[in-house]
Amino acid sequence: MNTTRFDNLAGARGLAAAVVLISHVVQIHFLRFVGLGTPLHHISSVASEYAVVVFFILSGYLITHSLEFNIERNGYLKLRIFAVARFARLYPPLLFSILLSVIIFLAMGFFKLPGRETPMSLPGDLYSARDIVHLSLGEVKSALLLLQGMLEINGPLWSLYIEAKLYILYACALALLAGKRNIVQITLLIATFLYVIKIAIELNPGFLAYGAIWLTGSLSYYIWNYSKKWRDRILVCFIFIIFIISTEDGHILTDATAPFSVAFNVFFSFVIGWLLFKIRIRIPVGRYLADCSYSLYVTHFPVLLLSQSLLIYSKNTSIFFAIIVSLISIGAASGIALIGSVIESKKSTIQSGFFSLADYLMRLQGKPK
Repeated sequence: MNTTRFDNLAGARGLAAAVVLISHVVQIHFLRFVGLGTPLHHISSVASEYAVVVFFILSGYLITHSLEFNIERNGYLKLRIFAVARFARLYPPLLFSILLSVIIFLAMGFFKLPGRETPMSLPGDLYSARDIVHLSLGEVKSALLLLQGMLEINGPLWSLYIEAKLYILYACALALLAGKRNIVQITLLIATFLYVIKIAIELNPGFLAYGAIWLTGSLSYYIWNYSKKWRDRILVCFIFIIFIISTEDGHILTDATAPFSVAFNVFFSFVIGWLLFKIRIRIPVGRYLADCSYSLYVTHFPVLLLSQSLLIYSKNTSIFFAIIVSLISIGAASGIALIGSVIESKKSTIQSGFFSLADYLMRLQGKPK
């Protein structure tokens, strides 16, 4: 398999992270002056929505590459290698994000800032991104398990919960398609697949719609790197995409117009995939944020909320002051993301550590009592 690095995708990922950051700055700091339903609201909402779409397309493409390379190298899909690699990639920045969110939440309470006991808005504001922010230990636990939760203090985590479940589902599907498995393994894979998709539909709104977008990235990988041995993969991706377009939350649609929004996003995703994976357009400006894009995505929102809380606390109603605070918050969010990028850069070390620990435990189990 061609293991050429997809360098042009780093720029797209970095730009998407920057778009999400700027969109949230607009929504948190400036919509209170103009309100909802305005051009500024519409532009910021559409920009952030499709930046997230780009994240899902890239994820589908790159995870599929990782899984297929795993199969090519080992002769079958070694789930342990994939699971450890994903854990090393996802969890350290996620833990950093959760810790940051909890610290900011506690700080807002300790200093009695707006957003804890009083609304995060001033008289005359037309919109407030958050009113009162709540956070329970149950939410923290649920977030650590990548189920749901902490969305008031860190809204962007919703997409991470969906993405993590898609990793599991597609890995299970490929494990069943590639390589011989005994009946116990097949049963466990099917049971895992069904359980994960069940809780995903129950806990994560929009899971299937974003699942279809993710699958367009996966399907794009097979199409733009076509091989006859992948015909079954192409068919499976295509069937699942059509099924999702024809359903709503796992149930057959009764409204014939309902699938059009999902179908449009899938079509739009294929266009983006064609530009990124076939034409291979480059976005040089995005490369400056590429290395910290994941950390920026999962850490920026609580930082923006804190800055807004401080602004409301100051009781300053000037839009000029809001601009100053927004620039400071962008700088703070970027700085914290750079700290997170250091954690991201240790992925290989963390992965090696997990494998060493697993091998050590296996050797212990093999020792005679």
